This record gives sequence, structure tokens and C-alpha cells, in this order.
Amino acid sequence: MLCCVEDGKCVTVEMKYMEVPIADTFYGVDLNRRPAETAQKSTERVAQELQRQGIRTETNNFLILLPDHLVTIEVDEGVAWFDPDYWSLEDFLETSFLA
Repeated sequence: MLCCVEDGKCVTVEMKYMEVPIADTFYGVDLNRRPAETAQKSTERVAQELQRQGIRTETNNFLILLPDHLVTIEVDEGVAWFDPDYWSLEDFLETSFLA
């Protein structure tokens, strides 16, 4: 777990899967890359599955952004949560698209 602290408060938390196989889901969607699936296909699949549940997504290369939740997902890599009391939607999008 990585945490970004500003003024003594955790404003961003990122759970990274550093060389550890994961078996995680997000809203019931499998975050593992499937055998023979490219990173691009994994990103598209997870984004589409989240959209089918009514969750708005945007993608930036291999990063899935959930603007309504201030969450980013990188399939097979990690999930990051941004504190809405600290981050505005504009700041979240700008920071995420620069990643």
C-alpha cells in the first residue's frame, strides 16, 4: 500500500500488486489479466464490464478512470483511491491523465 500525505492527511491510497499474483475484484469485476490477453484488451474488458454495471469509465492508455468515484484501476497492477475532500474532479482527471 502506498499513501500520499498532504498536511498530515492521507489524500491518495494506492494498492500495488508488486510481482504478486492477485485475485482481486472491483465491484465484482475480475482485475486479473486473462491468459493470452494483452494489456489493452484487459483494460477494455474491465472498463466494459464496469460500464455494464452503470459505472462511468474513461481510459488513458492502460489506466481506467472512474470519475464518479475518484478511482483509477490498472489491470493486473493496482487500484488507487483519491480522497474527494482533497481532490476536485478536475484535479483527479488532470493527475490521472498525466500518469
